[in-house]
Amino acid sequence: MKRPGVFGNLVRRRRQMMEMTLDDLAKKCGTTKSYVSGVESGYTRPFGPKKVPKVAAVLGIDVRVLLILSWAEKAPKIVRDEVVGMCFDWISGHYGKKNLV
Repeated sequence: MKRPGVFGNLVRRRRQMMEMTLDDLAKKCGTTKSYVSGVESGYTRPFGPKKVPKVAAVLGIDVRVLLILSWAEKAPKIVRDEVVGMCFDWISGHYGKKNLV
């Protein structure tokens, strides 16, 4: 079973805090419920740079946060954990750790 990354966790937490269903978020972002579910669960790669601004706007998240996490989780495997860790540290320092996981 694949674990969700920081990106997926953040999207899920914000969506749930806003009492939005997967379908609600998918419709507002112009994607499918299954794609959103896959992103949140870690089975699908995070949204790309064209979709991230829309997702950030719908969820009320700074677009920079989602772009950084999206990029970090798509980094080559050899450096992915280190890059995600650095991004997590930077973002949690700016926005608070409790908001990310």
